[in-house]
Amino acid sequence: MKVKAKARTESVKKLLSAHPHVELVDDSCDAQIEFEQDGKIRKVWVDHFDAEVFGLLELADNNPIVCAAEISVPSASATLALIAVGPLIRGGILVEPPSLVYSFEPDEDSIEAALSLAGWGEGATIAVDGRDLGSVRAMTALCVIQSVEGEILDALYDGIYGGAFFVRRVEDGDWDTKLVAGQPFAAYRMRFAPDEPHSLLSIRVMAEASGKGGAAQVVHAMNIMCGFEESLGIR
Repeated sequence: MKVKAKARTESVKKLLSAHPHVELVDDSCDAQIEFEQDGKIRKVWVDHFDAEVFGLLELADNNPIVCAAEISVPSASATLALIAVGPLIRGGILVEPPSLVYSFEPDEDSIEAALSLAGWGEGATIAVDGRDLGSVRAMTALCVIQSVEGEILDALYDGIYGGAFFVRRVEDGDWDTKLVAGQPFAAYRMRFAPDEPHSLLSIRVMAEASGKGGAAQVVHAMNIMCGFEESLGIR
């Protein structure tokens, strides 16, 4: 089965042109991807908070995505924040607003809206430690959490990302942009300092701007909507 699709950016067009189930139409659209499936027009957006489904794909259930006419993935800065903090929000163990330090200039409104829609309405402290990492976007989250066993914390993250295509935990070796440069997935690393009554968790996240931080995530969303294999056209 092929779907006819329009794309807004060149990076998305490049991925769709190699997609085995997409006929790329040379036309403009307001969304990142607009495609026709079974006679219905469907769209994938970035940072469109009024879409039927909004959020990090790994934190969402597939059924609403498959049924939605429009879905939206987060911006690059919000994606990194949700990868780091989303499992803590879901587990109900985040105690206070996290501190998020970015290697690039983030969209603060996007981050706070994304966290709120994920279930955390108390905001975040956002800072920039500007570094030239080329096409890679990086962030470090410092989080005060309820004290739990390290095994429980690992299970919380592994339960969400353990089988994910495009979010990977990397604990060994150098923390280097080479891990994600030119790749469609994000990488994260955690450091846990247990204490009572609260503990400190540091999560570092990196993603390629056109990978999990951009075009690859958009195409991943379309694949889920269409019921395709999640990695088609991406790797």
